[in-house]
This record gives sequence, structure tokens and C-alpha cells, in this order.
Amino acid sequence: MNAPVRLDEVWAFCVARLDDDAAAAGAAVPGPWRAFPYDQQDEAS
Repeated sequence: MNAPVRLDEVWAFCVARLDDDAAAAGAAVPGPWRAFPYDQQDEAS
């Protein structure tokens, strides 16, 4: 019953955790991890 995993959803979840950690540490949010790590065109081909 596993739904297919969407990388953009996984990345959004990870970014939210990183933002939480950075905010807790007093770092600038949003941080450099917000840039999505792969080209959307790769998935379409």
C-alpha cells in the first residue's frame, strides 16, 4: 500500500526540518538548502 514517493514532497519535508533546526540554532532562515537539488527536466524525460 505504499504510495509512490515524490522527491519534491520529500525535499519539502527535509527543508522544513532544516529550517526548524537552523531557527533553533539562531541561523538565518531560509538557508542555502532551499534550492531544489535536481533539475525538474530530468524527471520528465
